Amino acid sequence: MKCKKINKVSSGNPHIVDVLNSKKISLVINTGGGKRKYRVSDARALRRATLINKVPYCTNMSTAYACLEGIQALKTRKLKVKSLQEV
Repeated sequence: MKCKKINKVSSGNPHIVDVLNSKKISLVINTGGGKRKYRVSDARALRRATLINKVPYCTNMSTAYACLEGIQALKTRKLKVKSLQEV
């Protein structure tokens, strides 16, 4: 899976909302961070854009890893379901 780091909204153009609206993203992994002053507004804009564009959104690396494992399982057709407590 190809990955690319993209600017937060407060970091300048092109930023994540621009790229989401252009339909060039299939999955967002947002691990937070950024300037404290803009953190809430950046997160709000990102969540809203992912919902509008129907793009899956992960907020931490353990969730992202589980999501990527699911994608890989679907591609190999070896789907196994486990509860979160089993992982």
